[in-house]
Amino acid sequence: MLKYRPVLILILLFFGLSTVSAQSTPRIIEFNSDLTTITPDQAESGTTQVTLHWRTQNIQVSEQIRMEVLVLDEWHEAVPGATYPPEGTLTHAVPHTLSFAPPLFRLAIYDADGHLTDAKSLVIPYQADGYEPQIVRFASSVDAVRQSALQAGRLSIPVTWEVVNRPPNANLVFEQVLDGDSINIEAPRPFAWVRSHGDGSIYPALTSGDTIRLRLRLVDLTDSTVYASQELTLPILRDVVTRPVATPPPASGPQVLSFQANPASAFVGDPITLTWQTRGAASVRLEIWGWTSARAPQTGVKLELRDLPPTGTQTITMESNLTSAYLIVDAARPAYEAPNASIQLIPMYYRPDVRHYTISQGAACPGDTVTLSWGVDSSFPLSIRSEIVVQTENSISVVPDSPLNQRFDGLSAEGTLSATVPTGEPGLQSVVYNLHVERSYISTLLGQQRVEIGAECGSG
Repeated sequence: MLKYRPVLILILLFFGLSTVSAQSTPRIIEFNSDLTTITPDQAESGTTQVTLHWRTQNIQVSEQIRMEVLVLDEWHEAVPGATYPPEGTLTHAVPHTLSFAPPLFRLAIYDADGHLTDAKSLVIPYQADGYEPQIVRFASSVDAVRQSALQAGRLSIPVTWEVVNRPPNANLVFEQVLDGDSINIEAPRPFAWVRSHGDGSIYPALTSGDTIRLRLRLVDLTDSTVYASQELTLPILRDVVTRPVATPPPASGPQVLSFQANPASAFVGDPITLTWQTRGAASVRLEIWGWTSARAPQTGVKLELRDLPPTGTQTITMESNLTSAYLIVDAARPAYEAPNASIQLIPMYYRPDVRHYTISQGAACPGDTVTLSWGVDSSFPLSIRSEIVVQTENSISVVPDSPLNQRFDGLSAEGTLSATVPTGEPGLQSVVYNLHVERSYISTLLGQQRVEIGAECGSG
């Protein structure tokens, strides 16, 4: 009987060690929050705070507890580099997942080698109902589009938008209306979700009409319900010559040997040098043509220069509505009889790369100070212009001409600025800070930041 005792001891020792190992395994006992629901607007603003509480056991000195958030389908540290005690609380802004999933936190335990040994997720569900979606803004900084750019397939239209009270399963759809049908005109992107407010470019298709109808819809992805819709119509500036066609000159008459523009395509506000050479002409005339009306698209003479030498140069400034330049020889004869040469002029808008444009806080009260920070790859001065957004009984809208709007000019390519949230505006809901680049007296929008007025602030 004694000879079996060592085996029994080994068996008892094995089960004893197994029990000790199971009891010493690090694990999460509890993980919860004080926030039961949230709306997509609150999550997207990044200003709603949540207090998280957790309790773990058997955490060793070499192990780490981290708090993580889900953004773009990947886990990221809520506070980079931070570790936490076995039991504690953390107050943190609820992050948007940048997808249709509700905000999601994860409490994770990692061993000394960085391997995940235990984790527990916590979802903050979206509020189920009570939404009244509205498109507050859908606008473009351009007043018309050029037919030549449409035909070349290289037209991009800058737009800004803002949607409030967005339901959880809703997404923004940018499209062009064509003869009762519609097509999507968004640029390809790796993720389907579109933020509720921002700026970007859309790419319309060629149409036979005189206008382009752009439409922004807020659509439910589950049942295709259209919560809100807003259209933007832009006239098409036809690249047609409306001046009389010249009669070809006789062989013995004056002739245009060359007529060039350097460059023919230039940023608005930049100089263009026109160079010409003629034969048999006493003098020449230059006509610079452009659009005279966007509502009823037509071209006309914008600048006329007479009695120029038969061979020479002339510098003009590119304007946003220029279309072509005409060289007319033998200026004493009627224009429709004189031989001429033409050059197409293509205006472009300067838009440098924006490395960053941020705001110190997403929510504030009237009278508070917010700090804006930016970095732009540009040698031209920048400006920041604010616009207030006011909520009335029936709508939420931007007040572009409010005396409370602010403007800061002459800013460098990189810097910070402190701005005071305006006071004295009933129903003030938010303030939008627009970053512009100022080039040759032309202002181009580069980005937007917003500060929301908290409910606890009152009316200001």
